Amino acid sequence: MDPFKNEIERLTGLSLRFFPVNSRTAAVEAMNARRVDFVLTGPAEYVVFRARTNAVPVVIFSCPDYFASILVRADRPFQSLQDLHGQRVGFGSVGSTNRHLAPMQVFADFGLDPRRDIQPVHLSTSVLIESLRRGDVAAAGLNHLDVVRLRERQPDVNYRVIARGRDLPDDVLIAGTHVPAATV
Repeated sequence: MDPFKNEIERLTGLSLRFFPVNSRTAAVEAMNARRVDFVLTGPAEYVVFRARTNAVPVVIFSCPDYFASILVRADRPFQSLQDLHGQRVGFGSVGSTNRHLAPMQVFADFGLDPRRDIQPVHLSTSVLIESLRRGDVAAAGLNHLDVVRLRERQPDVNYRVIARGRDLPDDVLIAGTHVPAATV
């Protein structure tokens, strides 16, 4: 994150210190406690921040090729989402825009109820990818950039995207209500 931090400092003239957090909940609580002034977050998380902290948007960061994909191993018989009926499908952490909510929406957009028609399992990204490689899940709901990286890291395994979701909203830098308007 150093190049990002350096560029923001250059553009704003502000001096930044990064405060790492391990979850969306921790980030919300850090903002409520005024331990952080700004948070870079995804669109689904922004909704939570807005509800819990009244944070205000500062700037939006465009994410090219930001959409969900439903991925299967090419050597498996799954050709469409309907073929996954009753199967275990892996998703990322609950509440993640691009690894949970958007992939679930893909199923809904194609006429399947992701809570009833498949067996959703939530896994960390690394475990999800390994589960797909090993065949422990029939498919994985990932974002497009995850798919690109996966193909680069596992060139020996062929994967097929069987469904693509809608383009997702961009990420947003938000400010806590305690940050002066002039700074925002």
